[in-house]
Amino acid sequence: MKLVSALNAALALSLVSPTLSENYGFAGEIYDNKADFEEFDHMTTGDRVMLVTKKAWPECQSDSRLKGDAYKCKRHIDAQLKAMQLEVPIDSIIIWTRHDRSPTNNAMVIPIDENNMCIGRSGGGIISYDFDWCVPDGPSILTNPRKIALSRKLLKPSKWSTHVAGIKDLDCDYYGDHPDLEDWHQNAHDYMGGDFENACSTADGITKYEAAKTAGSVVVPGCQQIPPIDCGGMSGVDACNMVKKHMVPYANADGKNMECWLSYGKGTNMDRQIESDLNKNNVERDSTVKIFAIWETRRVTAVPRMTGPRAKLGSD
Repeated sequence: MKLVSALNAALALSLVSPTLSENYGFAGEIYDNKADFEEFDHMTTGDRVMLVTKKAWPECQSDSRLKGDAYKCKRHIDAQLKAMQLEVPIDSIIIWTRHDRSPTNNAMVIPIDENNMCIGRSGGGIISYDFDWCVPDGPSILTNPRKIALSRKLLKPSKWSTHVAGIKDLDCDYYGDHPDLEDWHQNAHDYMGGDFENACSTADGITKYEAAKTAGSVVVPGCQQIPPIDCGGMSGVDACNMVKKHMVPYANADGKNMECWLSYGKGTNMDRQIESDLNKNNVERDSTVKIFAIWETRRVTAVPRMTGPRAKLGSD
């Protein structure tokens, strides 16, 4: 859609009351065709306000005080959001680079392609875990449902995975030899988090799975690095099974399992597809202002932007 910058001030201020305009300001998202104006005309008051509301905070990059401290940037954003007096509250969140004290440090990231096959971080089919995995003396496999739920509390499937993608009815040719994988596929949302669909592995992938299952755990009591794992030819869900059930079956010293976070790799263009699917299926995600920052230095690494359904008509 083409934006008409010349109408920014006049139209934005004519579409909300003077009091609202003073409180909210505007981002200049005014459209130049009848259909878009009709869409605006049918919006709720909250959505109209969000259309002319600030959705990016470049000052968290241009102001050295805010750029150098993610907490200061967050307080600045929260104060402005509060001043907007929005009908639907919008939160800001700091997304830190992963570190060994992160609440999700027990997750292995498994990048997948559009076909839901494991591709690894660099596209070469290798996945890895960034931290030491510390197993207490007398290693244990979690069986208590409450402890299992706590282990994956922050590592759930996305709304796209559960509400749109769902669980495919697969008939993988290796189910006869590996009925555990059939159950794993049917209940994938109970075992891993992120954006994903279930899928069948190739014959080569199943050969790797069988080898890992035979070899057993790669971790022992004490702290150790988990070696890089070859997941080439495996679906993301099967790679997760191989890691969680066979290679790293023991809970760490914090009483957490190794969990899996599946996400579509860079270059897959799935972000737009997922957003489109959610909109078509009327699945609302919470609107959030995301602040990306480096844990060790607190430095903000990008302009914080609002994402979610109430930002869809804005600058995102």
